[in-house]
Amino acid sequence: WNFRDKKQKYSCISFVHTINKLIAPWQRQGHLRISPSITLQQSSMSSQIARIITLIGPPGSGKGTYGSLLASRFNGVLLNTGEILRDRSIEEPDLKSTLRSGKMVDDAYVNNAIRMRLKNAIANTETMVILDGFPRNAAQTKLLRQWPKNLRPSMAIHFDVPDDICVTKQLGRRKCSICGGNFNINGVDTNGFNMPPILPEEGACKVKCNWDTDWKKRDDDNEEIIKERMGVYHRETEPLLDFWKESGNERLLKFVPYNGVKDMDKLVSLVTGRINTQQILKGKFEGALRRERKR
Repeated sequence: WNFRDKKQKYSCISFVHTINKLIAPWQRQGHLRISPSITLQQSSMSSQIARIITLIGPPGSGKGTYGSLLASRFNGVLLNTGEILRDRSIEEPDLKSTLRSGKMVDDAYVNNAIRMRLKNAIANTETMVILDGFPRNAAQTKLLRQWPKNLRPSMAIHFDVPDDICVTKQLGRRKCSICGGNFNINGVDTNGFNMPPILPEEGACKVKCNWDTDWKKRDDDNEEIIKERMGVYHRETEPLLDFWKESGNERLLKFVPYNGVKDMDKLVSLVTGRINTQQILKGKFEGALRRERKR
Protein backbone atom coordinates (compact mmCIF):
# COMPACT_ATOMS: atom_id res chain seq x y z
CA TRP A 1 0.00 0.00 0.00
CA ASN A 2 1.08 3.56 -0.67
CA PHE A 3 0.49 5.79 2.33
CA ARG A 4 -0.13 9.51 1.93
CA ASP A 5 2.14 10.32 4.88
CA LYS A 6 3.88 8.76 7.90
CA LYS A 7 0.96 9.59 10.20
CA GLN A 8 -1.40 7.45 8.10
CA LYS A 9 1.15 4.63 7.92
CA TYR A 10 1.77 4.51 11.67
CA SER A 11 -1.96 4.74 12.35
CA CYS A 12 -2.52 1.57 10.32
CA ILE A 13 0.42 -0.23 11.96
CA SER A 14 -0.90 0.71 15.41
CA PHE A 15 -4.29 -0.69 14.43
CA VAL A 16 -2.71 -4.04 13.48
CA HIS A 17 -0.85 -4.23 16.80
CA THR A 18 -4.09 -3.58 18.67
CA ILE A 19 -5.94 -6.35 16.80
CA ASN A 20 -3.08 -8.81 17.44
CA LYS A 21 -3.15 -8.05 21.18
CA LEU A 22 -6.91 -8.50 21.32
CA ILE A 23 -7.02 -11.92 19.63
CA ALA A 24 -3.79 -13.35 21.12
CA PRO A 25 -5.34 -14.60 24.44
CA TRP A 26 -8.10 -16.47 22.60
CA GLN A 27 -5.59 -18.00 20.17
CA ARG A 28 -3.35 -19.22 23.00
CA GLN A 29 -6.26 -20.75 24.90
CA GLY A 30 -7.68 -22.40 21.81
CA HIS A 31 -10.96 -20.49 21.96
CA LEU A 32 -10.45 -18.75 18.63
CA ARG A 33 -11.32 -21.42 16.05
CA ILE A 34 -12.09 -19.92 12.66
CA SER A 35 -12.40 -22.26 9.70
CA PRO A 36 -9.55 -21.45 7.27
CA SER A 37 -11.50 -22.76 4.28
CA ILE A 38 -14.48 -20.49 5.04
CA THR A 39 -12.26 -17.46 5.66
CA LEU A 40 -10.33 -17.94 2.43
CA GLN A 41 -13.40 -18.78 0.40
CA GLN A 42 -15.07 -15.55 1.44
CA SER A 43 -11.90 -13.60 0.70
CA SER A 44 -11.38 -15.16 -2.72
CA MET A 45 -14.95 -14.30 -3.71
CA SER A 46 -14.09 -10.62 -3.40
CA SER A 47 -10.55 -10.63 -4.80
CA GLN A 48 -10.53 -13.75 -7.03
CA ILE A 49 -6.83 -14.25 -6.36
CA ALA A 50 -5.11 -16.81 -4.15
CA ARG A 51 -3.21 -15.85 -1.05
CA ILE A 52 0.51 -16.52 -1.41
CA ILE A 53 2.61 -17.34 1.65
CA THR A 54 6.35 -17.99 1.64
CA LEU A 55 8.17 -20.14 4.22
CA ILE A 56 11.55 -19.15 5.68
CA GLY A 57 13.72 -21.34 7.86
CA PRO A 58 16.95 -23.32 7.88
CA PRO A 59 17.12 -26.65 6.04
CA GLY A 60 15.61 -29.32 8.28
CA SER A 61 13.36 -26.90 10.19
CA GLY A 62 10.24 -28.63 8.89
CA LYS A 63 9.21 -26.15 6.19
CA GLY A 64 8.31 -28.89 3.71
CA THR A 65 6.29 -30.91 6.23
CA TYR A 66 4.45 -27.89 7.62
CA GLY A 67 3.97 -26.46 4.12
CA SER A 68 2.33 -29.68 2.95
CA LEU A 69 0.04 -29.80 6.00
CA LEU A 70 -0.88 -26.11 5.65
CA ALA A 71 -1.72 -26.59 1.98
CA SER A 72 -3.96 -29.51 2.94
CA ARG A 73 -5.70 -27.60 5.75
CA PHE A 74 -6.38 -24.56 3.55
CA ASN A 75 -7.21 -26.56 0.40
CA GLY A 76 -4.24 -24.90 -1.28
CA VAL A 77 -1.11 -25.78 -3.23
CA LEU A 78 2.48 -26.25 -2.02
CA LEU A 79 5.35 -25.31 -4.35
CA ASN A 80 8.64 -26.70 -3.04
CA THR A 81 11.64 -25.08 -4.71
CA GLY A 82 13.90 -28.06 -4.05
CA GLU A 83 11.44 -30.53 -5.57
CA ILE A 84 10.87 -28.32 -8.60
CA LEU A 85 14.61 -28.09 -9.22
CA ARG A 86 15.17 -31.82 -8.59
CA ASP A 87 12.45 -32.63 -11.13
CA ARG A 88 14.17 -30.43 -13.68
CA SER A 89 17.59 -31.89 -12.89
CA ILE A 90 16.54 -35.27 -14.27
CA GLU A 91 17.05 -33.88 -17.77
CA GLU A 92 19.71 -31.26 -16.87
CA PRO A 93 23.05 -32.79 -15.73
CA ASP A 94 24.61 -29.41 -14.81
CA LEU A 95 21.70 -28.58 -12.54
CA LYS A 96 21.91 -32.03 -10.95
CA SER A 97 25.62 -31.51 -10.22
CA THR A 98 24.93 -28.12 -8.60
CA LEU A 99 22.21 -29.58 -6.37
CA ARG A 100 24.41 -32.47 -5.24
CA SER A 101 27.17 -30.05 -4.24
CA GLY A 102 24.82 -28.11 -1.94
CA LYS A 103 25.52 -24.86 -3.79
CA MET A 104 22.88 -22.33 -4.77
CA VAL A 105 21.33 -22.55 -8.23
CA ASP A 106 21.51 -19.47 -10.49
CA ASP A 107 19.00 -16.91 -9.18
CA ALA A 108 17.52 -16.03 -12.58
CA TYR A 109 16.99 -19.72 -13.33
CA VAL A 110 15.22 -20.31 -10.00
CA ASN A 111 13.14 -17.15 -10.46
CA ASN A 112 11.84 -18.27 -13.85
CA ALA A 113 11.17 -21.84 -12.69
CA ILE A 114 9.17 -20.74 -9.62
CA ARG A 115 7.30 -17.98 -11.42
CA MET A 116 6.18 -20.41 -14.14
CA ARG A 117 4.92 -22.97 -11.63
CA LEU A 118 3.29 -20.27 -9.50
CA LYS A 119 1.36 -18.94 -12.50
CA ASN A 120 0.00 -22.40 -13.17
CA ALA A 121 -0.90 -22.89 -9.50
CA ILE A 122 -2.71 -19.54 -9.32
CA ALA A 123 -4.75 -20.51 -12.36
CA ASN A 124 -6.00 -23.64 -10.58
CA THR A 125 -6.77 -22.41 -7.06
CA GLU A 126 -8.51 -19.47 -5.39
CA THR A 127 -7.43 -20.30 -1.84
CA MET A 128 -3.73 -20.47 -1.02
CA VAL A 129 -0.35 -21.12 -2.62
CA ILE A 130 2.61 -21.81 -0.32
CA LEU A 131 6.17 -21.21 -1.49
CA ASP A 132 8.80 -23.34 0.25
CA GLY A 133 12.30 -22.06 -0.46
CA PHE A 134 11.71 -18.86 -2.44
CA PRO A 135 13.02 -16.22 -2.25
CA ARG A 136 16.27 -17.44 -0.64
CA ASN A 137 18.54 -14.43 -1.01
CA ALA A 138 18.63 -10.70 -1.76
CA ALA A 139 18.97 -11.22 -5.52
CA GLN A 140 15.86 -13.43 -5.65
CA THR A 141 13.98 -10.91 -3.50
CA LYS A 142 14.90 -8.16 -5.97
CA LEU A 143 13.58 -10.30 -8.84
CA LEU A 144 10.42 -11.02 -6.83
CA ARG A 145 9.71 -7.30 -6.53
CA GLN A 146 9.43 -7.18 -10.32
CA TRP A 147 6.62 -9.75 -10.36
CA PRO A 148 2.98 -8.67 -10.84
CA LYS A 149 1.31 -7.87 -7.52
CA ASN A 150 -1.00 -10.89 -7.73
CA LEU A 151 2.06 -13.19 -7.71
CA ARG A 152 3.87 -11.64 -4.74
CA PRO A 153 3.62 -13.27 -1.27
CA SER A 154 1.50 -11.36 1.22
CA MET A 155 3.02 -13.11 4.25
CA ALA A 156 6.14 -14.99 5.36
CA ILE A 157 6.28 -17.66 8.07
CA HIS A 158 9.63 -17.94 9.85
CA PHE A 159 10.35 -21.38 11.33
CA ASP A 160 12.81 -20.67 14.14
CA VAL A 161 14.70 -23.93 14.87
CA PRO A 162 18.29 -24.31 16.24
CA ASP A 163 20.99 -25.59 13.88
CA ASP A 164 21.76 -28.79 15.78
CA ILE A 165 18.14 -29.90 15.59
CA CYS A 166 17.97 -29.08 11.88
CA VAL A 167 21.08 -31.18 11.20
CA THR A 168 19.65 -34.14 13.13
CA LYS A 169 16.36 -33.98 11.23
CA GLN A 170 18.10 -33.70 7.85
CA LEU A 171 20.20 -36.79 8.53
CA GLY A 172 17.03 -38.71 9.37
CA ARG A 173 15.03 -37.89 6.22
CA ARG A 174 13.85 -40.90 4.21
CA LYS A 175 11.54 -41.43 1.24
CA CYS A 176 9.90 -44.75 0.42
CA SER A 177 10.70 -45.82 -3.14
CA ILE A 178 7.57 -47.97 -3.26
CA CYS A 179 4.73 -45.78 -1.97
CA GLY A 180 6.44 -42.36 -2.18
CA GLY A 181 5.89 -41.55 1.50
CA ASN A 182 8.21 -39.09 3.29
CA PHE A 183 9.40 -40.03 6.78
CA ASN A 184 12.07 -39.19 9.35
CA ILE A 185 13.81 -41.82 11.47
CA ASN A 186 15.43 -39.31 13.85
CA GLY A 187 13.69 -37.94 16.92
CA VAL A 188 14.59 -34.86 18.98
CA ASP A 189 14.10 -34.24 22.71
CA THR A 190 16.28 -31.32 23.83
CA ASN A 191 16.03 -27.66 24.93
CA GLY A 192 12.24 -27.72 24.98
CA PHE A 193 11.92 -29.33 21.56
CA ASN A 194 10.13 -32.66 21.49
CA MET A 195 9.93 -34.03 17.94
CA PRO A 196 9.42 -37.79 17.70
CA PRO A 197 10.40 -39.67 14.52
CA ILE A 198 7.89 -39.43 11.69
CA LEU A 199 6.98 -43.04 10.87
CA PRO A 200 4.02 -44.59 9.03
CA GLU A 201 1.14 -45.27 11.43
CA GLU A 202 -1.16 -46.87 8.90
CA GLY A 203 -1.53 -47.53 5.19
CA ALA A 204 0.44 -49.44 2.59
CA CYS A 205 3.93 -48.37 3.70
CA LYS A 206 3.54 -49.93 7.14
CA VAL A 207 2.26 -53.22 5.75
CA LYS A 208 3.86 -53.74 2.34
CA CYS A 209 7.07 -51.69 2.22
CA ASN A 210 10.40 -52.82 3.65
CA TRP A 211 11.84 -49.94 5.66
CA ASP A 212 15.37 -51.34 5.47
CA THR A 213 15.49 -51.69 1.68
CA ASP A 214 12.73 -49.48 0.27
CA TRP A 215 13.42 -46.31 2.25
CA LYS A 216 15.98 -44.14 0.47
CA LYS A 217 18.12 -41.24 1.67
CA ARG A 218 18.66 -38.18 -0.51
CA ASP A 219 22.09 -38.06 -2.18
CA ASP A 220 22.74 -34.60 -0.72
CA ASP A 221 21.75 -35.48 2.86
CA ASN A 222 25.25 -36.05 4.20
CA GLU A 223 27.06 -34.07 6.91
CA GLU A 224 29.39 -32.17 4.56
CA ILE A 225 26.64 -30.91 2.27
CA ILE A 226 24.27 -30.26 5.18
CA LYS A 227 26.92 -28.05 6.78
CA GLU A 228 27.27 -26.15 3.49
CA ARG A 229 23.50 -25.70 3.22
CA MET A 230 23.27 -24.35 6.77
CA GLY A 231 26.06 -21.87 6.04
CA VAL A 232 24.32 -20.66 2.89
CA TYR A 233 21.08 -20.17 4.83
CA HIS A 234 22.70 -18.01 7.52
CA ARG A 235 24.67 -15.94 4.99
CA GLU A 236 22.02 -15.41 2.35
CA THR A 237 18.51 -16.33 3.52
CA GLU A 238 18.34 -15.34 7.18
CA PRO A 239 19.00 -11.63 6.40
CA LEU A 240 15.73 -11.60 4.40
CA LEU A 241 13.84 -11.57 7.70
CA ASP A 242 14.73 -7.87 7.96
CA PHE A 243 12.97 -7.26 4.62
CA TRP A 244 9.76 -8.81 5.91
CA LYS A 245 10.00 -6.97 9.24
CA GLU A 246 10.39 -3.66 7.44
CA SER A 247 7.39 -4.50 5.24
CA GLY A 248 5.14 -4.49 8.32
CA ASN A 249 4.71 -6.63 11.42
CA GLU A 250 1.56 -8.24 10.02
CA ARG A 251 3.56 -9.72 7.10
CA LEU A 252 6.03 -11.80 9.15
CA LEU A 253 4.86 -14.62 11.41
CA LYS A 254 7.49 -16.24 13.64
CA PHE A 255 6.79 -19.83 14.66
CA VAL A 256 8.81 -22.15 16.92
CA PRO A 257 7.64 -25.77 16.39
CA TYR A 258 8.59 -27.12 19.81
CA ASN A 259 6.42 -30.21 19.36
CA GLY A 260 6.85 -30.80 15.66
CA VAL A 261 3.68 -31.64 13.73
CA LYS A 262 1.73 -31.82 17.00
CA ASP A 263 1.76 -28.00 16.94
CA MET A 264 -0.06 -27.93 13.60
CA ASP A 265 -3.37 -26.68 15.04
CA LYS A 266 -1.52 -23.83 16.72
CA LEU A 267 0.11 -22.81 13.43
CA VAL A 268 -3.20 -22.95 11.55
CA SER A 269 -4.78 -20.72 14.22
CA LEU A 270 -1.93 -18.21 14.00
CA VAL A 271 -2.02 -18.10 10.19
CA THR A 272 -5.80 -17.71 10.16
CA GLY A 273 -5.61 -14.91 12.71
CA ARG A 274 -2.93 -13.13 10.73
CA ILE A 275 -4.92 -13.44 7.49
CA ASN A 276 -7.99 -12.01 9.20
CA THR A 277 -5.91 -9.16 10.62
CA GLN A 278 -4.63 -8.36 7.13
CA GLN A 279 -8.19 -8.39 5.82
CA ILE A 280 -9.37 -6.05 8.58
CA LEU A 281 -6.46 -3.69 7.96
CA LYS A 282 -7.02 -3.81 4.21
CA GLY A 283 -10.73 -3.06 4.66
CA LYS A 284 -9.98 -0.18 7.06
CA PHE A 285 -7.39 1.28 4.70
CA GLU A 286 -9.55 0.93 1.58
CA GLY A 287 -12.46 2.47 3.49
CA ALA A 288 -10.26 5.44 4.40
CA LEU A 289 -9.26 5.85 0.76
CA ARG A 290 -12.90 5.83 -0.36
CA ARG A 291 -13.78 8.47 2.22
CA GLU A 292 -10.78 10.53 1.12
CA ARG A 293 -11.89 10.40 -2.52
CA LYS A 294 -15.40 11.57 -1.65
CA ARG A 295 -14.08 14.75 -0.05
